[in-house]
Amino acid sequence: MHGLGYTTGVYKPFQTNAPAPIGGFTRIPDFEFFQNVDKFINLQATYLFQDNVSAIVAAEEANSYIDKYVIKRDFEEFSNQQDCTIIDGNGGLLEPVAPSTMTKDIIQCLNIPLLFVITPDSENINNAILSINTSINAGIEVRGVIINDYPTRELTLAEKSFP
Repeated sequence: MHGLGYTTGVYKPFQTNAPAPIGGFTRIPDFEFFQNVDKFINLQATYLFQDNVSAIVAAEEANSYIDKYVIKRDFEEFSNQQDCTIIDGNGGLLEPVAPSTMTKDIIQCLNIPLLFVITPDSENINNAILSINTSINAGIEVRGVIINDYPTRELTLAEKSFP
């Protein structure tokens, strides 16, 4: 995108399993992946937690609280500086991230559409279908589904026959 004159950013509302800061800098593996794809991608996360557990548990262990309005503020400030902003989410739409907040509540607060990126195994396809239905019932726009990491090997019978 940079080569075409566009600024691109990846925003993560929260990141668990983030390593401890070294010299004031935290090397987040997910962000390192994006930087390896394009060193000009801008990156931001609102909440970083070291524990490799769900966000609600990680926040509690860090004596923190995930606030959807803080996420909204940070996202709007960050996305206003980009031509294209991608939110890298994790967990399911119904996963609690705070005592009275699920992931879908954050998406509704941000008023953004969804694009699901999945691998082609039956569990992920099933989860995508459930997530699409949950999104529709919550009034969240779904833009589509991308099936990524399609195997280059010979497909199993189950993979060939899964609708």
